[in-house]
Formats: sequence, structure tokens, C-alpha cells
Amino acid sequence: MAERYELASDDFSQCLRLQPDDPSALSSRAAAYLLTSQPERAIPDLDKAIELTPEDQRADLYRQRGMTFAKLGRFDLTERDMAEYLRLAGDSASETATEQDGEESLISWRKVVPFDVPAN
Repeated sequence: MAERYELASDDFSQCLRLQPDDPSALSSRAAAYLLTSQPERAIPDLDKAIELTPEDQRADLYRQRGMTFAKLGRFDLTERDMAEYLRLAGDSASETATEQDGEESLISWRKVVPFDVPAN
């Protein structure tokens, strides 16, 4: 299975040689890197995808980067990105906390991250 994701990351790299500013190809290659246990390689792609995407369309990119930071054990950055995801996603986020929920909005990201992340 990992071999298929490695081939996918190669395909997205080829796409990015032709269109280096394609946020969809960047986030897809980042996903392939994450699925091949190379999360550190995903971060620059996600940084650039976020930079190139209009703010109102960045929610899923922040969620993806937050999950990647969690895989790297950078829970401070995970929390930051998941809070931004919740802010941007609004009502469309599962179990979204409103701004009035305060502490709850900082904890809610843990419900979205699919791996075992220790709570603070």
C-alpha cells in the first residue's frame, strides 16, 4: 500500500514541476507524504498551499497541517492549526465550538485528529 502512495507523491511532484503554485497538488502530495510516514516532508507543501489559497478556503488545509504536526509530536502547532481550522470552518466543522466557548474551542481539535494525541 505504501508503494502506491509513493507513486502518488511522485505523480504530484511531476504535476508541481509543471504548475508549482497548484494548492490542490501541494496538499495531495502532502497527504501522500503523510501516508508514507514522511510527515516532515508534508509541512512545506502545506505551508505553501495555505499561502496560495484564499483565506475563506483554508480550513481543511489547516486541519491537514495540524494533523501532520501531531504526527511529528508538535502538539503546540497542532493546537494552533486546529484552532484556526475551527475558526474558519465554522458550522461545517464536526463538533465546532463557537468563539464564546473559549477553552472548549482549544480542546475540540482533539476530536478531529485521527491519531492518539495526549490531552494537556
